Amino acid sequence: MKRVCNTCHNVKYTNEFNGESYRCNDCQSKIIPKSVRVKEYIKKRREEDPLFRLRTSIVSKTGQAIKAKRWQVGGYNERLFGCDRDTLIKHLERKFKQGMNWSNRPLWHIDHIVPLSSAKTEDQMYSLARYTNLSPEWKNENLRKSDSIPMQVFREGGENDYAEKIFQWYYFKTDCTRNVAVDCAIYAIDLLLINSLAHISYWERVKEILESYKI
Repeated sequence: MKRVCNTCHNVKYTNEFNGESYRCNDCQSKIIPKSVRVKEYIKKRREEDPLFRLRTSIVSKTGQAIKAKRWQVGGYNERLFGCDRDTLIKHLERKFKQGMNWSNRPLWHIDHIVPLSSAKTEDQMYSLARYTNLSPEWKNENLRKSDSIPMQVFREGGENDYAEKIFQWYYFKTDCTRNVAVDCAIYAIDLLLINSLAHISYWERVKEILESYKI
């Protein structure tokens, strides 16, 4: 019996296919495994994009820093995160989700609340690497989040905390001026209030704080 290959569209004998597959063995052998394609893409992107290279370096350094038992005072880690190791550890522990602990570390990631991919300059990238932008997140949840705007920005903290987070999101995401970022943040809040007046005093206070960011 013969079968048409879905890739090369040639008619071949069934013994030239693997089981019920509709891709012939020759075409199958030419397919580069996804893991290899990903590695090649990352390598090429790192060579061509300095900001991407810095981003991947920061992600790697963030994971490694937790494992390091000693930090050099004033060294790279302290400059990167803006704190000493004890402060970073305590900060993450305060944000542990139910069930998180250091013994199940492989099950959760250290997430950047405002994604590193939002940065348009090296200065912005380093600003987002600071410990105040870090939060532990279950591995599956963090992978689902990807680089989209995190809902945590919209639900966490008091007025000052919220104003700072939503301002940072627009400022880094759009690479705009401070004033434009403030206007975008206030517009987003106004959209949230269109269908609900709940806690309007809270949101008005957030908007007042945002206005104070303008220069």
